[in-house]
Amino acid sequence: MPVNTVVMLFLYALLCLIIFGWWYLVIKNNSSNNNESKNITSKKGSLLKNAGLIIVFGYSFQLFIDSILNLVKKVAPKLIQEYDENIGSLLNNKTSVILMLTVIIITPIAEELIFRGVITTYSNKLFPPKTVIIISSVLFAIYHGNIVQGVYAFIAGIILGIIVAKTGKILPAIMLHVVINLSAYLVPDILFKNIITLLFTLVGSASLMFLVIYIIKYGTIWSKQTDATADSNDSKNGNKKTDASSDSSDSKNGSKKTDAASDSSDSKDSNKKTDATADYNDSKNGSKKTDAADNKTNKNNVSKKNNNINNRNKRKNVNK
Repeated sequence: MPVNTVVMLFLYALLCLIIFGWWYLVIKNNSSNNNESKNITSKKGSLLKNAGLIIVFGYSFQLFIDSILNLVKKVAPKLIQEYDENIGSLLNNKTSVILMLTVIIITPIAEELIFRGVITTYSNKLFPPKTVIIISSVLFAIYHGNIVQGVYAFIAGIILGIIVAKTGKILPAIMLHVVINLSAYLVPDILFKNIITLLFTLVGSASLMFLVIYIIKYGTIWSKQTDATADSNDSKNGNKKTDASSDSSDSKNGSKKTDAASDSSDSKDSNKKTDATADYNDSKNGSKKTDAADNKTNKNNVSKKNNNINNRNKRKNVNK
């Protein structure tokens, strides 16, 4: 590739990076100021934790695409002749630091800011998530300017769009895009020399991609549904703890009430017993007092009768 073309490509990519980077930051800041609840954040780990999956998937994706292209080249070489000429000028010029910097770093960042950044952010206000992913992927395919690149750019756009939709962040998509573009320089041509190694590379790369997808789907990585389930479980556990606490409190209160009731019953029973004892004692004392009074009355009556008899006897003696 001529030097002036490399410089123009570098300046073009850098200009896109500056303009759409600023634009994306502006609309993200405005959306966060208007409604913070709309900002979707990933709760599962840091990007460094998932960097291994990004690298494996990106390199496997590049191997898979190159396997398909080489398989098509063996069957219909004229179909991808234009693609070979365009992409060959980029990959064969490995001595140009500016070109490699443009292809591996600046272009992926700029393209993600355009298609998974600005376009996706505005499309989210008008369409459902699946439609937004398709729209950005179609535009991403058209942007590459040829049919062959457009086909696998559409597939890559779907994958990158899903990552942004799942994580709510553009940085994982940028990292994956960088790995894919870098892998184009790292894929050895010996893998496609004969049909056996080509098919082996095709099957192996597809298997690695499905393995990464399986880990992401069932390994609770970048899964908002899993986060929601975890939050639901946390709330359930919290409710269980609350119920257990309430049950414990109720049991304690019940035991306290039972103790209080038993104490009250015991006090009532003791009061009744005391009252009964007091009534019994009073009745005994009353009966004793009554008996003593009766005895005194009887004694007085007896003494009066004796006095009357003595008086009568005295009168008889006087008369005699």
